[in-house]
Amino acid sequence: MVNELCFSYFFLLLVTSVRGTLVLTFLGCGLALLSYFSSHQMIEYIPGNISLFSLSATFIAAIMIGALFARDREIINAGRLSGMRMLASSIAHDLRTPLASIYLQAELQEIILKKIKNSEIRKDLQESLNKITRGIETSNRLISMQLSNIKHNKFNTRNFAIYSIQNLIERSLDDYPLKETQKSLIQVSNENNFSIWLEELAFKNLLWNLLKNSLEYIEEMGKGIISIWLEIGSGKDNFNYLHVRDTARGLYSKNFEKVFESFFLIAKMVQDWDWLIVNYSCKMQEAIFFARVN
Repeated sequence: MVNELCFSYFFLLLVTSVRGTLVLTFLGCGLALLSYFSSHQMIEYIPGNISLFSLSATFIAAIMIGALFARDREIINAGRLSGMRMLASSIAHDLRTPLASIYLQAELQEIILKKIKNSEIRKDLQESLNKITRGIETSNRLISMQLSNIKHNKFNTRNFAIYSIQNLIERSLDDYPLKETQKSLIQVSNENNFSIWLEELAFKNLLWNLLKNSLEYIEEMGKGIISIWLEIGSGKDNFNYLHVRDTARGLYSKNFEKVFESFFLIAKMVQDWDWLIVNYSCKMQEAIFFARVN
């Protein structure tokens, strides 16, 4: 009996944190005492081969050993997460240099563009340059936003505002560099609409990544379409829904409950980039707090 009890606490400390184990212990003991007294029984200690002192000493030793193992596990996981954040921050900073070079070249092209006499050609080239500079500015803003998210491990809601989600979808699709063959693969329903509180750039980044992966899978599978539609919650359902579905390939639903766990995402990062997008969606959900990912 004593061995089973000690092993249970040792295992509990391995799978949870020290704080979680203590909370579960107090809750369990409290529930046991409440159940015992509610049955009109009295606590009675019957001496036997096991003394109360040896039982307490064994119990405390199991807790201390388990706590040491649990602490080491927490330190290792914290180190992994810190390393991933440093790597992501370094990559984000490194991207600024080539983007700055492209932006400088675009400005030089604008100077050369003014020397072209043909107005139609000049207009077409100017539109292309505007798209390039606008894309670079958006990328720089995305980098700044992601660096802030990495630093604070959550979305900065300072730039959040209320938008029509239908307008956000239209602007996101207009700004995404779709090929002519890809435009026919996206079906958008304009049947419903609702307002949402978030940052426009964060929403665009989410939808762009979903489109990118869906289009890659459609090309890989050689078939499939992307459907985007809105759903208004009815009755007791207080949530509105944005559905983005592709028929090429999906994710395993059994892993959805783990998408908030940072270390699950570290393990899956090398295997499947989609799970980072799902985690990004869930972080956005946490920031908005009145929406949820479906």
